[in-house]
Amino acid sequence: MTRSTLLAILLFSHAFLFSQSWQSIVTCSSPNQSNGISTKVYNNKVYYGGNFQGVLSIGFSSVTGLNGQDIFIGKANLSGFTEWILSIKGTSLDALSNIEVSGNQVIVSGQFTDSLFVGTDTLVNVNQNGAFIAFYDTLGNFVKSWQPDTYNADYMDFKFDSQGDLMITGEFRQYLNYGGFSMTVPSGGNFFLLKYSPSLDSILWGVYSQGDANYGIKLCIDGDDNTYVTGAYNDGTTFIDTLINTGNLNHNMFVSKIDTDGNHKWITTIEGTGEVHGYGIACDDSSNVFAVGEFEGVLDVQGNILNSNGSFDGIIIKYDSAGNYVWAESLGGVNSDEAYEVILDENLDPIVLLEAHSGAEYKGQVLNINGFDEPLIVKVKNADGSLIWDRSLHSTQTSGVVTSTSMGFAGNNLAITGANRTSIIMNSQTYSAPNNKDFFVAIMGDSLTYHLGVQEKENEIVTLIYPNPTNGILHFQSEYPIELIEIYDSRGNLLLSEDVKQLKVTTDLKDLSPGIYFCRILSKEKFKTHKIILTNY
Repeated sequence: MTRSTLLAILLFSHAFLFSQSWQSIVTCSSPNQSNGISTKVYNNKVYYGGNFQGVLSIGFSSVTGLNGQDIFIGKANLSGFTEWILSIKGTSLDALSNIEVSGNQVIVSGQFTDSLFVGTDTLVNVNQNGAFIAFYDTLGNFVKSWQPDTYNADYMDFKFDSQGDLMITGEFRQYLNYGGFSMTVPSGGNFFLLKYSPSLDSILWGVYSQGDANYGIKLCIDGDDNTYVTGAYNDGTTFIDTLINTGNLNHNMFVSKIDTDGNHKWITTIEGTGEVHGYGIACDDSSNVFAVGEFEGVLDVQGNILNSNGSFDGIIIKYDSAGNYVWAESLGGVNSDEAYEVILDENLDPIVLLEAHSGAEYKGQVLNINGFDEPLIVKVKNADGSLIWDRSLHSTQTSGVVTSTSMGFAGNNLAITGANRTSIIMNSQTYSAPNNKDFFVAIMGDSLTYHLGVQEKENEIVTLIYPNPTNGILHFQSEYPIELIEIYDSRGNLLLSEDVKQLKVTTDLKDLSPGIYFCRILSKEKFKTHKIILTNY
C-alpha cells in the first residue's frame, strides 16, 4: 500500500467507509412549523409521529390540520420513502407523546385540550388536558381509541408485556378513572404506572406517587415482565410506598422496579446539587438496567460522585437487577448536553441518543460534533461503559442547531426524529429549515454491531504482526494468504481497507496520528482482530 493510496482512502473514508453511516432521511414541506416527537423501527420499517400546523407534506402524501397544533403519524421504508401519513386533529392544541409498534399494531398517545377527532371517534375533554391512546394497524387503518376520565394527564411511554398487556407510565393530576379503577391525589403532578388489558378493556392495576411535581417518562420490561421506570421527583414525594426526602428543592432522578403484579420491588434515587432528570431506560437479558438523563453541578450515584463540565451534562448509569450501582459516566462540555434515550443492540451494548454541543467529551475524548447543538449517538460497552463509537447528525458548522429526543432501533437499523432548526448536512447534501423548526427522520445503518469482535469467527490461524508498537511501518505474515486488511480507530471508524491476497504484506500507517488502532484481517474466509499501537515517528 503506497502512502498516496493510503491518503486517498483516508480522504474518502468519512463519506463511504464508516460502518455506522447515515443512509437516508425523511423531510417535510410545509409553510408552517413542525417537529418529530417519537419514532420506532420495526420489521425494516420506520414509524414516526409529531406535531404540525396547517398543511404538512412528506413525500407524495399530505395532511391538513384543523386548528392550532395537530398530530401526524407516518410510516417509511429504510430508504426514506414514506408509505403513508395520517393526522389526528382537534379544535384546539393537540400534542403527540409517544408511538409504539408491536405485531400488527401501531399505538400512539397524546394530549388534547378540547375536542379531538381520532379516526372515526370524537373525544371530548372538559378539564385541563385530556389524554388518549389510539390504535392503528401497520397499514394506517384506525382500530380504536382509549380515553380514561382525567383532570390532566400525559401517557409518556408504554410497552406491551409478554401477556399482551400494556404498561403505561406518565403524569396525572387530581384523578384518573376508568371502569372500576380509580386513583386520586390531592395536588400537583404525579407519577403513575398502569397495567391495561386491551383485550379486556380494563385497567388491571395501577401504582402512583403523591407529591407536587414528579413523573415517569420512560419504561422497559424484562423477560420476567418486571417493569423498570425512570423520571424525576422532588423533595417529600411518597413514591408508591416510599417517602423520599432529599433536603433540596430541585428535581432528582429515580429508577424503580415494579413486578408484574404491581408490587414495588425497589427504588434508587440520583441526587445532585442542581436539577437532575431521568429521560430514558433499557434492561438487558440479565435484568441489568441502563438509565440516562441530565444533571448539573455535582451528582451522587449511590456514593459515586460526578461533576458536570457545563450547565447540564448527560448521564449514563448501569444498575444490576437489584438496583445496585455498577458504573456511571457523564458526557458533556461547557454548554448544556442531555441524554434522552437508551436502547440495547443485539449484543446488549447501550446505544444512547443525546443533544450535544461542540466540544462535548466522553471519558476525556472530544466527540465529533459539527454544529453548535446537534443529535449525538454513542455506543458504549455493556460491561464498563467504554466508548465503542459515536456519530452526530451534522448541522451547519459551528452555528447549526438540530434537536432530537427520540430514537428507534431494530436489527442493524436506527432512526432518530426531531426538529431541524438551521440545516442538516448528510452525505454531502444540505437540508434547509425554511420554518426554523422542520420535522425530520434520519436513518442510520450500524453494520459493525460490536467493537470489531462479536460477529467475527476467531480461528486458529497464526498471523504475525510486527513491530507492535510501531512507528508507522507494519508487517503482516500468515501461513495462509491474507485476503483483506482493515484498520479501525478506537471508535470503530473504518480508516483504510486493502485487498491483498498475499502471505506477506507491509503497510505504511504514518499518515495516522499516534494512538491505539484495531486491525481486522481476513484469511481463509475468517476474520481476526488485533490491537495496534502507533507511536511517534
